[in-house]
Amino acid sequence: MHKLIASKPKKRLKRTNFTASALQIHKRLDLPDLKPDAPLQTSIDWPPWSQQSHPEIAKDIDGISTKRSMSKSLLRCVTQDMLKEKYPLDHWIRAFTDGSASEAIRDGGDGLNCPCGASRQDAQHILQDCPQLEEARRKYWPEPREMNQKLYGSALHLGITAEFINSLDLTI
Repeated sequence: MHKLIASKPKKRLKRTNFTASALQIHKRLDLPDLKPDAPLQTSIDWPPWSQQSHPEIAKDIDGISTKRSMSKSLLRCVTQDMLKEKYPLDHWIRAFTDGSASEAIRDGGDGLNCPCGASRQDAQHILQDCPQLEEARRKYWPEPREMNQKLYGSALHLGITAEFINSLDLTI
């Protein structure tokens, strides 16, 4: 072990940028140099990006008078409903720039909004709070149960919770 630690490593990890890596691959594969015959022409209709000012998008959304009049999750729901109506999913590609991609790794990102409109569709909401699922919950739990018992209780209680989720065809 001492010899391994004392000896220098034969290869180091190096960081290279995209251009350097592409040039190495180009050289290794002996690819021909491809150069355009003529320079690219700019479009008359669209000026170069450097000549454009930063766009400012303002859209009035029915139901929102001021941002401070509603909670953040309710603002998101109302805005997403407007987007779905004005810009159908089958006509557009949406890129969420609110950090949803990185947040999805940690906590599910934007999350799933419940059809009842009351809250995000998380375990607490489905198992305890959603008014649309009240009748389904009563079939499995005739008497009210605490959240801890439904999620961390005995094997019997966990089985009931699993059956309830399976009956809804949901994934938590």
